[in-house]
Amino acid sequence: MAQNYTTIDTGIKSMVMSLTGFTNDFVLKANQNSPRPELPFITFQRIAERKMHRNFTIDPTATEDAKIVNVKRLTTRFIAYTADQTSQDVLDNLILGFDNEPVMDTVRTTYGISTLNYGPATDIPGITTNVFEDRTFVDVTILYNSTLVLNDPSTIGEFIEDLNGSGTLKDLKTGDKIVTFSVDT
Repeated sequence: MAQNYTTIDTGIKSMVMSLTGFTNDFVLKANQNSPRPELPFITFQRIAERKMHRNFTIDPTATEDAKIVNVKRLTTRFIAYTADQTSQDVLDNLILGFDNEPVMDTVRTTYGISTLNYGPATDIPGITTNVFEDRTFVDVTILYNSTLVLNDPSTIGEFIEDLNGSGTLKDLKTGDKIVTFSVDT
């Protein structure tokens, strides 16, 4: 499954909705140019991303395309906003939900993401327009795979920019040729 940020954001939103019971209009990507919903609601924001490693996959029967899979680690910040001192409970329920196998299996299969770990939920209350707003945040590390199919130029930009021509993928440890490819973009 080729992953992009839209797919990842959709998966994160779906996971939060399933684990907290919040509806689509009350789970938002942070910093959007749109009106704030009424309390309570949850925002999420990608705050750090890192490639962990790459795997080369070749089907031994040669019935599938050669692929390069990037495993990525994405830190996402979730903030729960409530008016009644329950934001901590909302995020505690989210964290406890990471152990909900049916929901997490659906998120893994549908969106290709899974949770790796999370920090403590931290209370950050505030006053907005003279109204108390209860807020709590938690940072969650999410793993996902981003796949490059060698005969599909639409997936190549994430791995190699301005690639034209042909080349050979080699196993970096043994030097053995894995596959020869040709790409025109």
